[in-house]
Amino acid sequence: MTEAVSRRCANQSGSVLAAVGPRRYAVRAITAGVGNGLRYPAEVLAAAVAAQRFEGAAVYLDHSQMGELWSQSGGRSVRNVLGVLEGARMEGDAVAAELRLYPGPEADRLSGLVDQWLADRSEGRARPPIGLSAVMEVRVDGEEVRVIEKVESVDVVVDPARGGEFVRALNQEGGVPVERVEHKRADLSGSGQATTLDLATVAGANGASAVDQAAVALSEQVLGLRLAASGLPEPLREMVRDEFSGKALDVKVLESRLEALQTAWARSTAAQPGFQGVGLRLDGDEGRTGARPRSSIRGVINEQDRLEALMMQICGLRPSSEALQGLRPVSGIRELYLMLSGDYDFRGVFEPERVALANVTTGTMTSLVKNVFNKVILDYFNTVERWWDPIVITEQFLSMKDLTLITLGGFVDLPTVSEGGPYTELSWSDAEETVAFTKKGGYVGVTLEMMDKDETRAFRAIPRKLAIAGYRTLSTMISDLWTANSGVGAYWPSSQSTYQLFDASYGNLGNTALSAEAWDAAIQAMYKQSEATSNKRMGIRPAYLVVPIELEKTALTILLSEGEPGTGDNDANVRRGSSRVVVCPNMTDANDWLAVADPRVWPSITVGYRFSPVPEVFVAGEETVGSMFTNDEMRIKARYVVAVGAGDYRPLYKSNVA
Repeated sequence: MTEAVSRRCANQSGSVLAAVGPRRYAVRAITAGVGNGLRYPAEVLAAAVAAQRFEGAAVYLDHSQMGELWSQSGGRSVRNVLGVLEGARMEGDAVAAELRLYPGPEADRLSGLVDQWLADRSEGRARPPIGLSAVMEVRVDGEEVRVIEKVESVDVVVDPARGGEFVRALNQEGGVPVERVEHKRADLSGSGQATTLDLATVAGANGASAVDQAAVALSEQVLGLRLAASGLPEPLREMVRDEFSGKALDVKVLESRLEALQTAWARSTAAQPGFQGVGLRLDGDEGRTGARPRSSIRGVINEQDRLEALMMQICGLRPSSEALQGLRPVSGIRELYLMLSGDYDFRGVFEPERVALANVTTGTMTSLVKNVFNKVILDYFNTVERWWDPIVITEQFLSMKDLTLITLGGFVDLPTVSEGGPYTELSWSDAEETVAFTKKGGYVGVTLEMMDKDETRAFRAIPRKLAIAGYRTLSTMISDLWTANSGVGAYWPSSQSTYQLFDASYGNLGNTALSAEAWDAAIQAMYKQSEATSNKRMGIRPAYLVVPIELEKTALTILLSEGEPGTGDNDANVRRGSSRVVVCPNMTDANDWLAVADPRVWPSITVGYRFSPVPEVFVAGEETVGSMFTNDEMRIKARYVVAVGAGDYRPLYKSNVA
């Protein structure tokens, strides 16, 4: 039924928009240019207009949803019908038309949104990126569209791909632009305070009560739109809805309330510590503690966000946004592949004319795989126990140039300076160790057969397996420092071939089985290490006892027992709690053990990262080149560039038990 009352929406200055009856809008359905990887020439658009391709095209709210998209008919839901396009014509390089809305809740909701959007645009205010996107069957030559054979629909979407937009609102009679009318707000209370909506200036056959109802109805629409775009969880949205519903809306008060709740919600959902992304600098403790990222409240969730959330669900991750957690998951990798490629025939090609999602290009699938796989690897490294963290220092480097780890010698005691006498120059020495970056990596292929067979479990396992491989790679590189070469490590410094990292000449190698007495001997040996040049004792103490799993219980008994282990005299264990036990999975000799000083005090083992502290994933999936062309295979490459070395032997003590 035609609505007789005026629709109104007040802005901050008190101006309102008014129109009568079902809404009509002047729109641009599409403009000439590049969209979704295809170029649309103006003459092709003009030919489609002349052939009446756009005339009477249905308009829906959003492109086909997940449950509708892959039926053979490309079925749409009647719930999403908004209206039709009429009077399609060329204006410059754009297809212009009038959008005539059909009565219904979705159309009413859209008209309120578009009216506010147009008002915000006229005032130069921020607004969400809504517009129109055409779903068409086209004939292409390479990347250029030659013929538009059919226009299936022109849909209202977020981030339209090719210039579709709302131009202005039209009234029901003859397409006259809606005039912007300034109304002076009435003082209805007699107190001198202005009301939010000017109801007294509206005249019509339905009287003041109808206007009041229309104002409240419009307020409800605006409230619903603001809440939907707020990013707040449902309990908070319900609280705001109870506070503002059923009355004329003061937009300023609503926005202030939403902003306060968004700030509080952002603080309460701050992420837990850990590696917070790829390419972060991780110095010392930063590698273990991370930094809390800033939370953001997103007013509009775009199509890319939804697609990435679906890929995250396939890979076993939970989207961080509560709004995205409620998405209905796709059935598997096959459905998502078809959604992003349009490749129903599984030929390994991107068919944009069969893709009904806005802003999907040839790179969308590979980009999603890369981004989500990297998130899975990051999640694994955040979750798994990085046993080496307490005993190493980490740093992010800006090039793959060899690392030079310098150990400085100390000074002798300061000499006495006689009255009026000269100062003596102090001599010192240093030792250098050079460590090269090592590039680790490999690739795994995701074939078209895997997509066609919908082998989602195998696909989901790929990033987790890559993460495990990267974890084991770094774990082995670190433990090799004391397990390689029969447990004495490489030559140190590497510039000579006489002494190894653990050597009796360095005073950091023993052969006694782990016991309270052997641990005490290791403490004393490390404490007696001396500085170069000065030969003064450094007073280093071990903070960590690194053992294989077979010695974990023995180590915990030595370091945590209240009584001295191995004695029957009830002596107190005076070293209880002075050090921590670290279990190394790569120590396969059941009897060997290692003592390490606190790296924050006496650093020795350094782990340097180039590019990322976790393995990075890259995806090659261009259909006309590389493995996709020769093998029907999307190759997923993992790369990990790290440098591991010891800058000093003195904070280390190893016992190789025969």
